Amino acid sequence: MLEINYSTVIDPFLRNIRSFIPDFGGIKPGERVLDVCSGSGAQVGEYRKRGILGFGLDLSPDMLSLSRRLYDPALPSDSYFTEADARHLPFADASFDYTSTTLALHDKPAQTCLEILAEMKRVVKPEGYILMELYVN
Repeated sequence: MLEINYSTVIDPFLRNIRSFIPDFGGIKPGERVLDVCSGSGAQVGEYRKRGILGFGLDLSPDMLSLSRRLYDPALPSDSYFTEADARHLPFADASFDYTSTTLALHDKPAQTCLEILAEMKRVVKPEGYILMELYVN
């Protein structure tokens, strides 16, 4: 099976989207954002580059290893990235100013998407926002 290096093949095509999302959302330095299904971590990297407190969550140990290597200078115990199921986010209610997800829901069953969105809503502050970049075919 051919293995694709997501960070060098896919992420360059998404560079403009990654920079658009914080601008569109009006996210300011110091605000907390959880990127759900964070994949390679590139969106978190964009947030961090701008002084936004970006955190990523993904279920794939391989993607988390990649994202930590590329975008996480912290020690593993203080990592910006968490391994968890997006249907059961391991964060308290209203923990983030924003939640985001980029091109991550299109391949999931509808019920799973609804569960993920409910969790994203739960962990974002009442005055916060959920930002989504979707692929629809």
